[in-house]
Amino acid sequence: MKTRHVSEKIPLSEVPFIMRALGYYPTEQEVNKLHVHCTVVYMLLISLSIGIIFAFSQIKDEFTGVLKLLAH
Repeated sequence: MKTRHVSEKIPLSEVPFIMRALGYYPTEQEVNKLHVHCTVVYMLLISLSIGIIFAFSQIKDEFTGVLKLLAH
């Protein structure tokens, strides 16, 4: 028998079905709110990640410049 590989990710479109399987029956309005909320949070995380990467690249450049000054 082959080993079954299971993903640890759940598609957002499947969440309402999982909620129903657990005994909570969300209305269409609640499902839409959940979808919008997850989309907004995802976009914020991407924006935050880009901001952090940009900030650290600037800090790295400044730090490298200071090290070059100290080396001379």
